Amino acid sequence: MHKALAPVLLAAGFVLAAGCAATNAGNAEDIKQSGYLSSYAGLTATGDSDRAAFVYVKPGVDLSSYTGILVERPEARMSQEMLLAIGPEDTAYLLGAFDQALKDSLGAKFNLVEAPGAGVLRIRSCLTDADSAVGALTPFSRIVPFGVVLSTGKKLVTGSGINTGKASAELEILDSESGEQLGAALDRRVGTGVTRNVLSSWADVKSAFDLWAERTTKRLLEHGMRPAK
Repeated sequence: MHKALAPVLLAAGFVLAAGCAATNAGNAEDIKQSGYLSSYAGLTATGDSDRAAFVYVKPGVDLSSYTGILVERPEARMSQEMLLAIGPEDTAYLLGAFDQALKDSLGAKFNLVEAPGAGVLRIRSCLTDADSAVGALTPFSRIVPFGVVLSTGKKLVTGSGINTGKASAELEILDSESGEQLGAALDRRVGTGVTRNVLSSWADVKSAFDLWAERTTKRLLEHGMRPAK
């Protein structure tokens, strides 16, 4: 286990609800675009710490015709400096935890499917280091299931070698057939523990992931998607 963990900064689509006691909203000014989303054109700064820093929802969007969700495997796009600091093992665990949180929350309400098709939404998400000044970002897509973390009792520990605010994340919701972007968000969250601005444990990480997954589910319902029978 590497001795340093950068702040884990996450996003979820339609993130408009109240905040979570276990984490705080980060500084929106630290968030830059990584190039992962299909479009950044409609994103607007919210100026609200209880919402995603930047949000887009297609005007008049109605999701009532959608009956399934394809959750793509999250990806990381980070500088080589950040990937080395976190380490490939922890990065894979983080992506696995994010993937599981989304699937647990969305799967409790909607049908999760394995392929695009008519009436299927596609959800893409990415942890990034897009505010880093270090060159190009490197894609990373290996995932370790979060259950492995629980079974092995792994713990994350923070160090002083990583500056805070070096990572962010992005999420978008698309029509799986046309590729039209129906919603997107950029956001970051930081922990409230002793180590300021750091998510320093799996409890912090899981709390943040669960928060965004639950908000995503709630927004889909509010925009008309019907629960599976």
